[in-house]
Amino acid sequence: QQPNYQFTMPTIKGTASVTDNHAQLKLLRSTTFPSNFSQKVDFTKIHRGVIQHWIEERITALLGFEDDIVGSTAVHLFLPEAAPSSSEGGEATTAAGGGGEAEVDPRRAQLDLAGFLGEKEAAEFASELWTMMLDAQTAPAGVPRKLVEKKKEEMRRQRELQQQQQQQESGAGSVAGQGGGGDVNNNYCGASWIAAMLTCNEPCPRGTECRNGETCYAATNCDKPLLELVSDMLVTLNGPDKPMAAQDGDIFSGTLMDILKEVAEQEGIALDGLDLGDQEIQGRRQLEQRRLERFSMGFYDDHYLFSRPAMTISNITQRKLPSGSSALDVSVVITGDYRPPPYIDLNVIAEDSINRQGEKVVSSLRERGSRSGRDFFDRVDSIEAVAKEKATARPTRAPTGKPSPGPTGTPTFEPSLEPSSSPSDLPSSQPSRAHLQSIMTGSREDLAIGGSTTTSYGYVFNMRTTPAGPVVVL
Repeated sequence: QQPNYQFTMPTIKGTASVTDNHAQLKLLRSTTFPSNFSQKVDFTKIHRGVIQHWIEERITALLGFEDDIVGSTAVHLFLPEAAPSSSEGGEATTAAGGGGEAEVDPRRAQLDLAGFLGEKEAAEFASELWTMMLDAQTAPAGVPRKLVEKKKEEMRRQRELQQQQQQQESGAGSVAGQGGGGDVNNNYCGASWIAAMLTCNEPCPRGTECRNGETCYAATNCDKPLLELVSDMLVTLNGPDKPMAAQDGDIFSGTLMDILKEVAEQEGIALDGLDLGDQEIQGRRQLEQRRLERFSMGFYDDHYLFSRPAMTISNITQRKLPSGSSALDVSVVITGDYRPPPYIDLNVIAEDSINRQGEKVVSSLRERGSRSGRDFFDRVDSIEAVAKEKATARPTRAPTGKPSPGPTGTPTFEPSLEPSSSPSDLPSSQPSRAHLQSIMTGSREDLAIGGSTTTSYGYVFNMRTTPAGPVVVL
């Protein structure tokens, strides 16, 4: 018997395919849809080109980047493929081939698109698109009235801007910014460049619109999504033999935040939090072992040269063997907001800022502690920071067992002609996954930061055979 293969639509973003009849019927019953989804759209009366262009632009806006796969999938779901033909006057384009009327179920289309956009975004997109297409079938030229009014407003603003530019002298107004001018649509008002980048409230394309003492800043990337950056660090204070008290922890977190904030703002990052986690005391033997591990990892590179017999580094303090017998490891989580590009690793910035300014950090901790009447930081010799993802477990000091003196058995001279045992009639264990499978793919957040993802990004399909058919392995 020949297997019967049935392929379904591709599924992105790690959701199970809803093209399985049972799963889709269940979702159709449990999901609330807009009331106008019960109305049909006559695709012979809408302007396909205008609607398709709107779909592609709206998908890009929801994702935060261009994606041809998702855009073409949305067009396929809501605008069925057909041979185009012109209506009277050539203004509207039919979407149904051979004069027939194509039908689309917006509920099923929304559920299929949720795998690409997410449930909330797909519902918003489907509702907006279906409302426009219902309007377009009764509008002149098959163009939704909403899009016509939007175009008129854009033309009006463009005329006003041209008139104002003609009335002003060339180069009127001033625009501040990071990295120069660029697209004037990214010019926004704010008390600082960071404030303008975060809020994106008041655009200033001409550089003269800002009020209340605010300045117009360029290159804010306000047309890009605001991403949350997270850095999970392990900060080591060499010298202390006990954890910090609550007041010492406040001094420590405040000092780190002030030093990191200065560097982060130069990179266009707005830090919004620094939280302390677990504290753990490390003994001298553990510190020596850690130093050997990090040497083997290349953590102590040739850029940092030892300059004094006490093994203190010339430009930073954390690259030395601790002179004391203990140290305090502190878990630190740093969060911030940022609009790429360029794409930034907050772990790298936090680690580099603390390590290169180690002496300044220690000096600030002692000074602030002294002002507060605290002596905890007087015992701190140096400071070191490393991203937790770089920290490795302590290796074993010896093999886990002795090697065997020789092969475990004598090799045979000839291969056996038959299997060593008969095949079993039943599977050796239950399947590791249920029938309705799902895969993890690149998330919207992964793709928004340049597609940096270690997971797959591809197609999913179901394969079925007849009940008595053979097993098919892909």
